[in-house]
Amino acid sequence: MKLPSVPNNQRWELPARTLLEELFGRSSVNVKSKMKLSSLLDNQQSDPLAKPLLDQIFESMDDPHDWANGNWLFPRAVKLLGVTAYRKDLLNGILLSIGSKTDSTQRSVSSAVVEYMKSIPTTSEGDEYSVAAFVDDLLDRATSNITSNAIVIPLFQTFNILLEAEILHRLADDSDGCTRLQRLCACATKNVTKWKNVQRINEAMKIVIGLLSFEGVRKENIESLHNFLAHPFPKTRYGAAEYLYLQVESLDYGIEDTSEIESILLDTKWSTISESEAREASNRVVYLFLDVN
Repeated sequence: MKLPSVPNNQRWELPARTLLEELFGRSSVNVKSKMKLSSLLDNQQSDPLAKPLLDQIFESMDDPHDWANGNWLFPRAVKLLGVTAYRKDLLNGILLSIGSKTDSTQRSVSSAVVEYMKSIPTTSEGDEYSVAAFVDDLLDRATSNITSNAIVIPLFQTFNILLEAEILHRLADDSDGCTRLQRLCACATKNVTKWKNVQRINEAMKIVIGLLSFEGVRKENIESLHNFLAHPFPKTRYGAAEYLYLQVESLDYGIEDTSEIESILLDTKWSTISESEAREASNRVVYLFLDVN
């Protein structure tokens, strides 16, 4: 569809229109164009001569797609992260969906984000969006909103999705990538013993334990385990021990024989012992990591 033949008609052009048509279909984009044009006309930002053209151009347009179907929408929508004009608002929507209480929504958007991350480069010298740029966007948002659970929890959930899908593993191969992972670890542990929100604590715990599987992060941050194994909340201590046990069994933490660590994690009564006793057990676990690394 051509733009209306009126002055300054480029103002009505949607950014990355060709990509939008490719992802959502021409009719869908035309509907969005109509909405944008209508807004401009209502705000009297356009030439009055354009008004009679609007209905003529769009009168036969309809939108056949099910926009409520996350399996259809999210794989297309996430690709618009590569368009700067849409990135901020799209990231808001992605994080809102990841933080949703609806499992189907979480699964759809999480899968879409992972597949998109697999399709883009780890880093980029030009304007092309990359995994590193995505991580930077998430970290910037987390550090600037560190006191807001509503913002930080979906961000932490997103990082855990990237860890589980081994997307963040791609950053561990160079110094800049390790710096980003170190920054994430610091973000996940800052004032953690003072947090009251259990979900935020648990998401942070998973991030830290996952990051410690990277040698470049582990050497500087292994003592971060104390934040969770010796946390004031008994359930947090128990959950951290259980999660670390499962991760030690499945990931490479640079230790050939993990049996002693596993024994401490399994045999300690994390949920019933005192905080000081938990600290002693945590010290033993950390010592075993340090003794090897």
